[in-house]
Amino acid sequence: MARQRQDSIRAPKQARSQQRVDQILDAARDIVAARGSAALSIVDIAESAGITAGSMYQYFPNKTAILCALAERYLDEFGRRMAEKLAVIPQDYTSAMDTIDEIVELFFQMNQQDPVMRDIMFGIVSDKSLRELSRRDSEAKIDALCAALVPVVPPARRDDLRLSILLMTEFVEAAVRAALDMPALEARRTIDRLKAMIRAIWVAGI
Repeated sequence: MARQRQDSIRAPKQARSQQRVDQILDAARDIVAARGSAALSIVDIAESAGITAGSMYQYFPNKTAILCALAERYLDEFGRRMAEKLAVIPQDYTSAMDTIDEIVELFFQMNQQDPVMRDIMFGIVSDKSLRELSRRDSEAKIDALCAALVPVVPPARRDDLRLSILLMTEFVEAAVRAALDMPALEARRTIDRLKAMIRAIWVAGI
């Protein structure tokens, strides 16, 4: 009975804590969408979330921790949608590039359409905590890509597959970041050219 009583108390407390975290992140997201992450402050987030600034520190030690939590939301969503693409197994090495094309397009569209994700994308360059979070996330996604693609990769190329995917990932991130600063038509041309270049490199390796 005592154990049941403890569990019944713990569950609502955990639910309330998660609800409060969601409130804070939703408020931070609204501020970043409207004014950018540079304008983010603990006081503004607390006011928007309807809580005291002091209580914020029960959940997040500083503004960077809040931005990292927001970044995790977006990285997880991209990872989920990328996994859906990888669930359709390519039939051969050449057609695997169609899957890569789709993932590149997904990454570009998600960043282009959401101002918060775009802001975080640029923040990764200059913020050490965001950069480390992105590095760990990229390693996991590279592992997932390698696992999905290795069955169609010629045996002679399998040893350097992970390095190839790593370099491709760095190339895509840099190109997408550049495209996000361009007018729509130029950005579209840049992404199409990016995919053509990756395809040429991929196919040339057969």
